[in-house]
Amino acid sequence: CLEPAELSSSGNDVAKAVQPCNDEETGGPGGAMNSNCMGTWATTDNRVPAQKVEYNSTVSAAQPYCYGATSMFMEGFQWRGSTCVVYLFPAWTLTTHAAFIGACFGTLFFGVALEAVIRARRAVVS
Repeated sequence: CLEPAELSSSGNDVAKAVQPCNDEETGGPGGAMNSNCMGTWATTDNRVPAQKVEYNSTVSAAQPYCYGATSMFMEGFQWRGSTCVVYLFPAWTLTTHAAFIGACFGTLFFGVALEAVIRARRAVVS
């Protein structure tokens, strides 16, 4: 982040051009609220070794269903979010929409099966 007017008036001295954009208290770069400051890229110098980065904007990678994992959402139940759900065990992370729906039906099945076990236990005891 530097001030372009300062860069041109100082004879392309980057250190002087960056100074108006630094935070006044910490001296950190980019902390000043100076609307004249802007991000600037230096031109490539063939004498400096660099890695060529190729970017193909026509290729579209499929977006993943979710990132990371959590076992509880603080905002309540969510059908779709950016964070994956951990279902019962850390190894059972729901990373697809189908797995999420399957876990919903699995939860219903476990609830019905548990009630069936409780009913059978009550029938045996009484």
